[in-house]
Amino acid sequence: MIGIIPMQDYFRFSGRLNRKPYWLRHLVIYVVMFLAFMVPALLLGGPSRVSAGSGLSVMDAILIIIFGIVLLVAMFMSIAIQVRRLHDRNKSGWWLLFFLLLPYVAQFGLAATGNPTLAMVGAAVGVVISIWYLVELGFLRGTEGPNRFGPDPLRGPVDADVFA
Repeated sequence: MIGIIPMQDYFRFSGRLNRKPYWLRHLVIYVVMFLAFMVPALLLGGPSRVSAGSGLSVMDAILIIIFGIVLLVAMFMSIAIQVRRLHDRNKSGWWLLFFLLLPYVAQFGLAATGNPTLAMVGAAVGVVISIWYLVELGFLRGTEGPNRFGPDPLRGPVDADVFA
């Protein structure tokens, strides 16, 4: 049975997070994002009303701002969860920059050269790094036993003198 996940657990960057909580927390974030997108979209009447030239009302603008705030908070929570998952793999959270930025830099940077061969190489590099990121965070087991980021989340808390 899944216990209630404390909200502060979504905002912590320290410690470790194994695979199951990683996927469950992201599922919660995705459901919240879906609802945060669908409710304003339904209340706004969909894209056809806005494109029909009726413009946005104050209420429409408020809903869009609320969605933007929810999006930023969800992104922050997702980054915190991913950093803790990297910690479980005994990697620094800075690896997240590599996994999230390098595929875009490779793909769009090489595509900007105008050379189709370089653009294909950049796209391939981006796909390979994205797959590596998915496997690393989503499927590989964390470090067994304590590591520099804390105790093994699968074994529970250990004595404090282990880290002394």
